[in-house]
Amino acid sequence: MGLTGFDKLLREYLDAIRLVRSEAERADRFRDFVRKVFPDVEVGGIRGFYPGLERYLKTVGVGQVVRGRADALFGSLVVEFESVLDKAHEDKAREQLSKYVVAIWSAQADLGQPRGRLTAVATDGVVFVVYSPRSLVSRGPVALEQVILEEVDRVDISSLKAEDAYVWLKRYIITAAGELRPVDPDEFAREFGVGSRVFRETIKKLEAGWGKAKADSIALYEQWDSHLRIVYGSAVGSEELYLRHTYLATLAKLVVYSAYSGGALPVSREELVKILDGSIFREWRIVNFIEEDLFSWVHRVDEGVEAAQFIASGLSSYDLTTVTLDVFKEIYQGLVDPEARHDLGEYYTPDWLAEMIVGDVVGDNPYQSVLDPACGS
Repeated sequence: MGLTGFDKLLREYLDAIRLVRSEAERADRFRDFVRKVFPDVEVGGIRGFYPGLERYLKTVGVGQVVRGRADALFGSLVVEFESVLDKAHEDKAREQLSKYVVAIWSAQADLGQPRGRLTAVATDGVVFVVYSPRSLVSRGPVALEQVILEEVDRVDISSLKAEDAYVWLKRYIITAAGELRPVDPDEFAREFGVGSRVFRETIKKLEAGWGKAKADSIALYEQWDSHLRIVYGSAVGSEELYLRHTYLATLAKLVVYSAYSGGALPVSREELVKILDGSIFREWRIVNFIEEDLFSWVHRVDEGVEAAQFIASGLSSYDLTTVTLDVFKEIYQGLVDPEARHDLGEYYTPDWLAEMIVGDVVGDNPYQSVLDPACGS
């Protein structure tokens, strides 16, 4: 579907859902909208996907499920609708979602099935709050008090541009269908590069966090600025650029973690902090990566950890084990204004040219030492 077609469907959906008040009617509008935009996934009432769920739930409500076709073992997106998503209704939806998760996992345990991957969403059809469910027990039936829903994303899709709304919906719908996307550098740059929603929202969180961390972390900034002066030969550093580099470094850490852990992403705050401070990589005996990290302030403030959680949420629809190319090239080039890069003589050498030069210089002896005094950053 083209962006123009999606924009039309989105506007029609938002106009329609504003006219209905009940949870059931809003669920119906959402189901019809998803079916039009993503015809390759199934969406419907929770009873239809999990027959017999009443054994584990006193009330099933109007919960909706989005998942891949029934002949495949896909994960599911479990959605609970409210007429409005104020604090009271959000708490109510979250409680009901926890009950759905308990019921689904318990039913699967009784059938001898492994737990399916679930994503939980509370919504009124316009505002969406996304949770990642996790359990305090690794197998078997689970009790309500053993389930934790960690908020990973929150968005009002009526406030997004059509392109951003499509990317956001696709991220969770496709992930729910179990169809993780291979990493395409151009698509990756569009979703995580300068100007993307992930970048904008993360920078806001980093700005708030840096305001709190700056006093105790100013030495890191000054060291970064000093290195930058050496690389560029002039003063180009600014707090704005520092936060952009912090964003890129955080994104890189999460991608490396996922690639080395078989595609997994952190599911707890503790695990995320170990990624941000580099301790997880030292445990894996990966050295010369972030031992002297200039961006280590991120894990020391809540806003920094939340920024990393937001990036991780964006990465969840990708199969990061497929990263084989320099996916950060386009993103990195966007961090510095093009005119500034031109004035500084900064140019990213094309892959084909770098490979040709290495082939000519190294030849048949890959063990020789080679010095490139003009390699840049």
